[in-house]
Amino acid sequence: MQFFNLSLFGVSPNFVIIAISAVSIFMRDIWEGMFIVSLVSFILKFSPNFNSEILIFFVLGILIMMASKYLPWNYFINGIFLIAIFSLILYVFLAPAKIISVVFFQEIFYNVLIGGLVISLMKKIAKNE
Repeated sequence: MQFFNLSLFGVSPNFVIIAISAVSIFMRDIWEGMFIVSLVSFILKFSPNFNSEILIFFVLGILIMMASKYLPWNYFINGIFLIAIFSLILYVFLAPAKIISVVFFQEIFYNVLIGGLVISLMKKIAKNE
């Protein structure tokens, strides 16, 4: 989901990573998280072909959902940590040669920045309800 034109220095945030990580902080049931990750994976790659990238994304998304329940920090730090780890592990599997590039660090920084804003906004909305 990088279709929003929010590029900064030529780098766009990965809204799917941000959304999955942010939702994992606020979900109550692991089955809800598995449903959300399954739905997102299905929407991202709607075709009859098997795609290993979507399988990696799905497995990482499930692991992030499960890990979010065991992190010891507050919701904001947990969310930032999950976004950074999700981005890093996705790059390790899908584009390991780009990990040493400046673009990689810019994308993680941008993902964490936007993710922090999204998580703060979600917490504020949840508090008001």
